[in-house]
Amino acid sequence: MADKGGKLRRLYIPKKLRNETVKWLSDNDRATGYLFLNRFGEGIIARGISQQLKNYADKYGLDKKVEAVKNLVSMDFRLS
Repeated sequence: MADKGGKLRRLYIPKKLRNETVKWLSDNDRATGYLFLNRFGEGIIARGISQQLKNYADKYGLDKKVEAVKNLVSMDFRLS
């Protein structure tokens, strides 16, 4: 994964999650592009992910601050 400065970062994903994701991608005929899509099929930008996290936090009574995931949200989640 690349951050907004283009530096490559490692993201460790549990094997079970990776296998399930690869199967889901295959079932949906997706091999490249953004992993997270909006309702129009376009890649979700960092602001969209941040807003969704805030919405879920509000829904479930959690702290709405998403500063802890600021760097994660700004990273490039395109499939290669």
